[in-house]
Amino acid sequence: MTKYYQKTVTAIFFLFFILFSFIPIASGATPIPPAGLSEISGNEEVSFTWEPVAGATEYVVWRTDTNGGPYSFIAQTQLNGYADHTIQNGDTYYYVVTALNADGQSPYSSQVEVTPTTSVLKAPASVTVISGNGAVSLTWNVVTSAVHYNVYRISPEGQYTLLSPSAPGLSYTDRDVSNGLRYYYVIQTMSTSAGAYSDIVTAMPSAALPLAPETLTVSPGSTWASLSWTESEGATKYVVYQATDIGGPYDFRAILSHTTYEDSGLINGITYYYVIAAMNENGYSAFSPEANALVSALEKPHAPILIGWPDNERVALDWDMAFGAISYSLKRSETSIGIFTTTSYTDTALSNGTTYYYVVDAHNASSTIVSSNQVSVTPTEFLPVPDNKFVIVIPGNTQATLTWNPVMGAKKYYVQVADSPGGPAIQSISSSKPSITATGLTNGQIYYFRVRTSSLSSSNEQG
Repeated sequence: MTKYYQKTVTAIFFLFFILFSFIPIASGATPIPPAGLSEISGNEEVSFTWEPVAGATEYVVWRTDTNGGPYSFIAQTQLNGYADHTIQNGDTYYYVVTALNADGQSPYSSQVEVTPTTSVLKAPASVTVISGNGAVSLTWNVVTSAVHYNVYRISPEGQYTLLSPSAPGLSYTDRDVSNGLRYYYVIQTMSTSAGAYSDIVTAMPSAALPLAPETLTVSPGSTWASLSWTESEGATKYVVYQATDIGGPYDFRAILSHTTYEDSGLINGITYYYVIAAMNENGYSAFSPEANALVSALEKPHAPILIGWPDNERVALDWDMAFGAISYSLKRSETSIGIFTTTSYTDTALSNGTTYYYVVDAHNASSTIVSSNQVSVTPTEFLPVPDNKFVIVIPGNTQATLTWNPVMGAKKYYVQVADSPGGPAIQSISSSKPSITATGLTNGQIYYFRVRTSSLSSSNEQG
């Protein structure tokens, strides 16, 4: 009886051992607690990182103001880092993190203690990201008293990589990325001590977007600057951005279909910083490398734009008020006519039928003299002007078409375009037919047109 009982117990124990060995315990599939929880205390904020947990799909951040808990839910994230911007300086907080997967939640990690303080600069706010083609650009708001900013890229495995060099201003472009992969970034303010991390932003560069211009060159003038950049593959337009501090913040200046731009209305003595973004139907590229120029009264003036039209034994000339110019010198076929501070002149006592060539030079405090385009004008005798009743103006998109009745004996017509009644011409257009189309006009602007007639290239005026 006893032997039978012992054999039965042994068999039952052996069977239980087999079942226990082959039936998995449900709690054993939950992730382990995150390890390596570390913090950077900031100004009314704190940032955390921890080591990735194998098998974890998400993490939960918990907080309490009592050492050891109980803890309250703060946030849930797929990344192994988080920034809490909802705490007060001088108070002490305690944090733990748990890992999650489909089978459940891990126990708490080790606890960290945090006391935010005003002695640390705040993290950058309003971090924005531009996903480009083979590059990612980031911008953020200024933090007063910041010396520079650290930019960290977070890998899908949770590795924080400090990008080099650090950003002296409010932008950074990461050009060491691959299209089709997702990247995560945080920004950290640096001064005498390291601040907390910003919120995490994400980007996925794409080959469908245009490449950023590889190079940008800026040449300074007096109250203006000239920009040129390399053409970008896949770009249909380019956006010009300007700042007065290195790295931004950048202000929009222009959208262009070509690779040059002249920025005017600048203040001498200030250094201006520029970046270019390319555009296509899918969006924007990352920023080009930044370039800068110090505009100064000692830099060259802008080249004037000269226009001229004939009259009877005289030629009327107008030129624009060139950026940075103080005075102008007018030349006719190598002969100096004079120096002017005005922007118009009528050359008289000329011979009808003779062609004259003109150039106007701009001068300022620099030693550089900049010449306008050359114009050629042939004065000739008067002809009647078209009847004003039959001059028709048809407005269009950035253009206007004029038609009028032909003038007997006229072989050429001249049209002046002005932006004020009786004002100087901003365009001078000629045609052998009684119609012209003035292009390059600004929508919403009122323009005024004057038509002249000529038997050769002379003209008279019709207001």
